Amino acid sequence: MRKLLFALLLLMPFTFCKAQTLVYPSTHHSLDLGFSAGTCLYMGEYDWEAGFKDWWSFPALDFSATYWVTRCIGVGGDVFFRKYKGLGSPEDIKATFGRTGDPMYGGTAYSQATGSYMGFVANGCLDVTRLFHWDVRGEFRFVMFVGAGAVVAMKAATHAMDWTAQGGFRGQWKLTDQWDLDATVTGSLISDKFDGEYGPVSDNNIPIDGTMAFLLGFTYKL
Repeated sequence: MRKLLFALLLLMPFTFCKAQTLVYPSTHHSLDLGFSAGTCLYMGEYDWEAGFKDWWSFPALDFSATYWVTRCIGVGGDVFFRKYKGLGSPEDIKATFGRTGDPMYGGTAYSQATGSYMGFVANGCLDVTRLFHWDVRGEFRFVMFVGAGAVVAMKAATHAMDWTAQGGFRGQWKLTDQWDLDATVTGSLISDKFDGEYGPVSDNNIPIDGTMAFLLGFTYKL
């Protein structure tokens, strides 16, 4: 019985969205192409010792493509670029980002690591406004997404590539029939080993780092 209820809950959004596609076919765009830019932060083992203003890096860039299978269920992918900024030991910074000779940060035993990386993520998307038929006038959309993929350091010697899981939401304001203005908040979990700063799993160390990005951009609807 529990498995049946779980299956019904999974199928409900697809069934509801498919029905809306049949009722409102003229307002359905099959493909969205997006570009956004903004800022992001990377939080690893030692970054909490840095000042708040030194958590942030610029720019954060995101290119996305979403194919809408129904009016509110979509699949797609993101390619993103991020500047990395965080604290790390000089040896690990050299191993991961190829940097040497960075001065110590404040009164800590760490240097401020800097570098850049790219991510490739496959996403599943849910248009919440269409799911609940809140877009009566079609002037605003609220899209949630979740996915997974890989991050690749652009300048690295070891630990240059690892996994990432991503989730977030996007608000979209209609400008024209083809263009939307976007505001996106996205968070990611990244393998602990990616920045070279990792250790045995314990009560004080979990094997993941985190990122958060805040982006503004545009979506072109085909």
